[in-house]
Amino acid sequence: MKLNRSRRSSLAGAALMAAASTAVAAGCGQQPPTGPVLVNASPPAAPRPEPPTPAAPLAPEESAVTPVPRPQAPTYNGGGLEEVAYIEGRVQDLEGSKDPVFRATALSSDGNTIKLAVQKVATDPCVQVPLYTVKKLKADGSVDEKTDLCEGESYPESPREACDSDSVLTGKAIAVPGYWDRRAGKYQTECPTGQCRFTLSCITGSVAKCVHWGYVPGRTHGTTQLLPYFQACVHASRAHYLDGKSFTCNGTTVEMFDKLGIQRPRPQQGMRFESLWHKEGLDCFAKTRYAHCDDELAGGPKPDPSKCLDPSGKPPELWPEDALVGISSRLHEAADCPLNSKHCPR
Repeated sequence: MKLNRSRRSSLAGAALMAAASTAVAAGCGQQPPTGPVLVNASPPAAPRPEPPTPAAPLAPEESAVTPVPRPQAPTYNGGGLEEVAYIEGRVQDLEGSKDPVFRATALSSDGNTIKLAVQKVATDPCVQVPLYTVKKLKADGSVDEKTDLCEGESYPESPREACDSDSVLTGKAIAVPGYWDRRAGKYQTECPTGQCRFTLSCITGSVAKCVHWGYVPGRTHGTTQLLPYFQACVHASRAHYLDGKSFTCNGTTVEMFDKLGIQRPRPQQGMRFESLWHKEGLDCFAKTRYAHCDDELAGGPKPDPSKCLDPSGKPPELWPEDALVGISSRLHEAADCPLNSKHCPR
């Protein structure tokens, strides 16, 4: 099943993209583990440092006339663009706010800022994290009710999910401590020079979906920290085979599983084991998600089904040491390797 996004939701996503960058995808299989709420801390200190370098847009911004598809993250039985905004401060600033409308400063890719109104409206029933609406603030400080940046963004829930979340998630965002640092190729939770940032992601974004799948930064599964699984989930969903570039298209169906059993493999017709991922990126891959990518992978890793073996269903000790999550997928055809949106199926 693929999600046919409305023109309205595409334009809303583009508005949030203008304030930040692109990110990934996911779903909720078994009931994810419960635990403490996201790691919190105190407000940031001035002065504000240089904003993080967000993941570069993979295609031109969506036109107000004709939405342009991007080669984005795959999804679990569905699809959607990933929109995130990097917010000055800490998640505690948001979660601990006594004002029902939290006024946030988002960092844009050019170093400018945009003022947002963030309001808690619900809780994700799968992982018990707050869900928010995100709107722009007018120059006079009032909320612009016409600019709901996640409006129409919906999560295509699988009928096999253990918790009913689809209607609750639609139009909502999730807040996650830290941000995705494209230069370092990983999710940063540190506070450089005392200035912290957190991420707001619409539910169609990889950051939100990886949290919704159960990989919540700041939590543990038993004694295992989930931040590395969150990082691996982002890489896996975006098919970061080489140099942090996404080798997949929006709306591509994948099956994710992990070493901890939070997400478990569920055989689907036509799905074959594809790849393994660790917190820094690709561990190995047996095939690509899309055909015609040999030239784009020249000089980089090559698919090797004889060495990259499927560990799904096996105990953790039989997994490769560093691998945390795995992907199964179908081999999809496109006009060319989907490093450019024009090569993605329309």
